[in-house]
Amino acid sequence: MTDSTDPTDAIDEAVDDPDGVEEYAFAGWAAQNGEGLSDFLEEMSSVYHTDNDRINVTLGDGSAAMSHTDVMINPYTPTVFDEPVEGANILRIIDDTLAHEIAHLNWSDLDSKQQFSECYPGWGSVPGYVANAMEDHYIDYKRKNIWYGMRSKQAYKVWLAMQTDDLRPPIRTAVKEEGRTSGLVEIIVQLSFAGYAKQLDDVAPVYAEFAMYADKLLKRVRTTDDPDERFKLFHAMMQLLARYAPDPEEFDEDAAEDRQNDAHGRNPEGQTPDSAPPSANGEPQVDLPDNVTDELEKLIEEMMDDEDFPTPDMETPDPPKPEPNSSSEGGEGESGGTDPDVDDGGSESAGQPGQNSPDGGPDGGSDEGESDDGSGEDDKNADADQNDEVRDVQSLLDKYKNKTLKVVN
Repeated sequence: MTDSTDPTDAIDEAVDDPDGVEEYAFAGWAAQNGEGLSDFLEEMSSVYHTDNDRINVTLGDGSAAMSHTDVMINPYTPTVFDEPVEGANILRIIDDTLAHEIAHLNWSDLDSKQQFSECYPGWGSVPGYVANAMEDHYIDYKRKNIWYGMRSKQAYKVWLAMQTDDLRPPIRTAVKEEGRTSGLVEIIVQLSFAGYAKQLDDVAPVYAEFAMYADKLLKRVRTTDDPDERFKLFHAMMQLLARYAPDPEEFDEDAAEDRQNDAHGRNPEGQTPDSAPPSANGEPQVDLPDNVTDELEKLIEEMMDDEDFPTPDMETPDPPKPEPNSSSEGGEGESGGTDPDVDDGGSESAGQPGQNSPDGGPDGGSDEGESDDGSGEDDKNADADQNDEVRDVQSLLDKYKNKTLKVVN
């Protein structure tokens, strides 16, 4: 590519021979000519801003909405996928990233996620990932219904990421290598991002049950324009996660951060969530403002009536316990190393939401970012906790209502 800092020279060259532009050649050019690329992206920014404002664009090692007038874009995003990104597709990926971050400026409350995370001490960075995934789901759904040309770009980027296990691992891998809570959070992220979760049928049925309820929450959030109402749904997702996650400590923050940095970039506020360790018995701590508590109870009661949320009389969904094994312990692939959360039989659980990827690559059968309306039988035979406590929203709120609930300033 040309060495000129004028981006139009490089664009003209790419137009003349788009297939001749390789991703690493572009990365090298971007490193030398960052100022020209920033100017070009700033010109594009007004197209995606609802007030047609020109937004300041800084190139960096992550992509994020930094303030109401500034975004950071990672020009090397096209290089992180397993599938090669070449020619005009390089600019498609960068343009989609730019549109995504400006969508945060258009519709996201950039000042509230820290307060949301503070409502869940002991959960580390989990609340931040949940809120970010759900907010991304909302803005991506909204922007592709305003700018129809973004649909193919977004679908292509989703397809690339879901083909790259380092960015979006199979749920089986996340559970086996990082812990159950990591697997549940990854289900939320993949449903939000792509509308399905990879290899969901290779893990215990309780994960498909969780995915069904998470999917219903995402269907609500994608059309909820009021930021305050969306945050109620974020709280509902955290309460759902609290029911299914036996121990918040079973979350690999390093692995999640690596995926976040590669696939998307920093949290829009650059916040550092509370990293205090969970309580010893693994129960989540809840510190909700009183008004949020009251409204959340009403919301979840409504969702229970619609069968969109597990009811309090459902037993706590623990994974099946492994059968006693008299043989010596073995490594992976040997007898004696069975993971109760992983279905080694490879059984199919048809009908669960979002467990099959679209066929035919980026232009496959379903619209990425939207999950199909799946249905399946709930796993109502899951074991209860040993102490018979039910980890659902009503019991959590009742337990903490008169003890630790207080307004968070």
